[in-house]
Amino acid sequence: MIPLNRLRAFTLLCVISAIQTVSAGQYVKKEAVIGEEIREYYVYTPDSLKGKTKRPAIIAFHGYKSDANGFRWLIAPDKWADKHGFVMIYPNAVNKSWNAGKGMGSKNKTTDDERFAAELPSLIIERHNIAANKIYTMGFSNGAQMAAKLICHQSVQIAGAAMVAQSLNEEYCHPAYKVPVVVMHGMADPAAPYKGGGKFKVRSHQQTVDFFRNWYEIKAEKKTVKGDSSFKCSEYKDGKASTSVIGCSMFKDGHQWPGSQDFLVKQLGTTNKKLIANDFIMQFFKRFSGTPPYMGDTVLAAKTDKSASPNKAAVKSTSGKAPAKTSAKPAAKGASSKQAKPAAKSTSKGKPEAKKTSAKPAAKSAAKPNAKDAKNPVAKSSNNDKPAPKS
Repeated sequence: MIPLNRLRAFTLLCVISAIQTVSAGQYVKKEAVIGEEIREYYVYTPDSLKGKTKRPAIIAFHGYKSDANGFRWLIAPDKWADKHGFVMIYPNAVNKSWNAGKGMGSKNKTTDDERFAAELPSLIIERHNIAANKIYTMGFSNGAQMAAKLICHQSVQIAGAAMVAQSLNEEYCHPAYKVPVVVMHGMADPAAPYKGGGKFKVRSHQQTVDFFRNWYEIKAEKKTVKGDSSFKCSEYKDGKASTSVIGCSMFKDGHQWPGSQDFLVKQLGTTNKKLIANDFIMQFFKRFSGTPPYMGDTVLAAKTDKSASPNKAAVKSTSGKAPAKTSAKPAAKGASSKQAKPAAKSTSKGKPEAKKTSAKPAAKSAAKPNAKDAKNPVAKSSNNDKPAPKS
C-alpha cells in the first residue's frame, strides 16, 4: 500500500502538472519558402485560442546572437499571451542576425529579410487562422529594426508595433499609415546608445519618438501614462485616439527587455523590474485594431518631396521628415494569399508607401528552391503538428 503522505504528494504533483499543461499552450516549429530560402518560425498558441478563427497575433523578432527559442526563454511572453489572448509568432534570423537597420547587431548583409518581413503577415493569416486586422509586431535590439521595417514599408499590414532597446535606423522610412508604436530604451544602454550617435551613428531614443510623432502629425502635448522613480512612459496621441506614440525611458537600465530576467548584466547593464514590457505592450496593442489611419495621398506626397537627405536624417533629424526613398508598394491585408502574387522586393526609389486597395496580400513565393531545398519541403500547417521541444 502507498503511504498516505506519498499519495498526497503524488496527487499534488498531478494537479500542478495539469495546471501547467493547461496554461502552457502549444508551441510548434514551422518552415516557409521565401524567395529561394527556407525560413523558420515558431508559433505559440494559447489553449484559450485553439480551434478559434481570426485570432490576434504578435510577430516577435529576437535580437542579435539569439534565436526564436532563446528570445522566448529570455522575455517569457507566453504567459502574457495567455492572459491577453494573442498567438505568438517567433521568426528565426539567419545566423542569428537580421539584415535590418544598423548597429552592432546588423551583421547580416545578404539575407532578404525585407521580403521575409513583408510576407510574414499574409503567411500567418493563411496558415494559422490569424485576423488580418489584428497583426502586431515587437522586436528587441536588432529585432526592433525588423519591427521598424514593417512600420516603415508594410504599415498597411500591421495594427501596432513596439521597439525595445533600439532606435529607428531604417534609412528610408515613409509609413503611409499611422501605426501606433511604443519605443522603450534604457538610458544606460551600452549597445544601442540612448542618446544616439556612437560608432554606428544611430538615432537617439528621443529622435525616434519625435520622428513618429511629427510624421503622424500629432499636435497634442505628451502625457505621462506610467512611471515611478526608475522609469517613465510618455504618450502622444491624436484627438481621435486612432493612433499613438509612446516613449518609455528606463533611467538607470541597459540593453535589456524590461521585466525580463537578468542576462549578461556586466556587459549589457541592468534590467528594469518595475515595468513589465510584455504586459504593457500587449495592453497597448489591444487598444488598436484594423488598418491604421491613412496619411492621405496629398500629405504623403508633400512629406516625401520635402524630406531630408538620408545622411542627415539618420542621426540629426528630429523634424519628423524622412529621407526621399522608400521600398516598393506593400501588399494589402484581407484576401487569401493562395491566389496572390509574392511581395516585390524593395526596388522603387522615392515613392511613398501606397494606399491600401483591394490588392491581394503577399503570398509564399512560387519560386522553386534549389535541389538541396527540394529534399526538405515546406512543412504543412495542421492542427496535428507535433509540439516543438521546450527551449
